[in-house]
Amino acid sequence: MSSHPLRLPYDPELQAVLNGMSFTPTITLDDIPRVRKVTCPTASQALAGQAVEHEEHVIASPEGNLVVSIFSPSTASKADVEVPHTDKVLRPGMYYIHGCGMFTGSRFLGVQMVLDWIVKLGVNCVAIEYRLPPEHPYPAPMSTHATELGIDPDNISIASTSAGGGLAAGTALLARDRGGPALRAQILECPMLDDRNNTFSAKQFATGGTWSQGSNATGWSCLLGGKGNEDDVSICAAPSRATDLSRLPPTFISAFAYASTLWKSGVQAEVHVWAGGFHGFMELAPTTAVSIASREARTAWVQRTLCSNINT
Repeated sequence: MSSHPLRLPYDPELQAVLNGMSFTPTITLDDIPRVRKVTCPTASQALAGQAVEHEEHVIASPEGNLVVSIFSPSTASKADVEVPHTDKVLRPGMYYIHGCGMFTGSRFLGVQMVLDWIVKLGVNCVAIEYRLPPEHPYPAPMSTHATELGIDPDNISIASTSAGGGLAAGTALLARDRGGPALRAQILECPMLDDRNNTFSAKQFATGGTWSQGSNATGWSCLLGGKGNEDDVSICAAPSRATDLSRLPPTFISAFAYASTLWKSGVQAEVHVWAGGFHGFMELAPTTAVSIASREARTAWVQRTLCSNINT
């Protein structure tokens, strides 16, 4: 008998997609160069066919310049707020941090997550090309030019999936503890939050699936410089270590344990756990029924929270 807990079956439509994919059972440090070659799409690949404008900016940081992409709707939106006596228009702003295990990916990876909000809701999105571990461990992946980027400084949110979801949650904690900037919302899809890697679901997926317990261990080791599972890990690096999540913004999340801590801390959280979904299913199997339903639920929440004046 297997020592691992029983897994719940995947949604049949997702299982069919998964059967046609190939994943390394456990990604190790030696695999990272190869994995990076297939997880860094270009802007044209990520934005193909979308009514989205793209421009690049360079921002200074303590360890050197970083490139950010600004994505905005190609046409005027109901969310546009004109600044009196200027030709400037401000929109709700979304800070997007790409995912992919902490050690790979680019600012264009998974940006499909925010495209609906850009096109349908008129949101401006900023995506950063953060420095990747293990070459740049925490806190290197972790800025105020909102108005010049066409963003309403009072309506800024943060979003991502997987590794980016963990970085987004950590950034929200950092903003809270440093006294700003105030965030309107955080959207955390299948976020990597806990370096201890000993949750029930981690044990269920010790091997197999799209993101195994072993691959998860590699990702955390890269981020923390090999110091995972120690007592002094910062809550900004591993947000699940935080016991007080008060004063965080309303949250859309797919991690029940973190949602529970948010509720206990007096923070509004809407949690969605989709039956039969594997890690990253929305991006890896976007045309399946459960992926479409999950995106619609997420977009509806973003509309209610950020753009209540918009009727899609």
